[in-house]
Amino acid sequence: MDRLWRGWTPSTVAALDRMKPRGLDRERKRKALHDLATYLENHTGLIRFGQHRNAGRFIGSGAIESLCKQVFTMRVKGPGMFWSEEGAGHVMALRTAYVTGHLDSVFDRAIAA
Repeated sequence: MDRLWRGWTPSTVAALDRMKPRGLDRERKRKALHDLATYLENHTGLIRFGQHRNAGRFIGSGAIESLCKQVFTMRVKGPGMFWSEEGAGHVMALRTAYVTGHLDSVFDRAIAA
């Protein structure tokens, strides 16, 4: 992880490739290492954790998962609620605008249209 925080994705991939798993399940471990190395290699441009953290951006998925719960679960899947796909999309858009503090601008645009 320290290598990834520092932006050293290529050297992390190389280190993973050099690892020699041991034990009865070494083939499963070898495949897991290979899959991880492949993922990191394919997403090198996206894996800039240190830069993102220093810029104050979220790195984990917790904030997004919380927002999804607030937007979708609490407003669309409530007791006794039934929505068409189109209606659910509209409700989610309004709820997202509310949660992110942009609801006034949504109404301003709707009134101006």
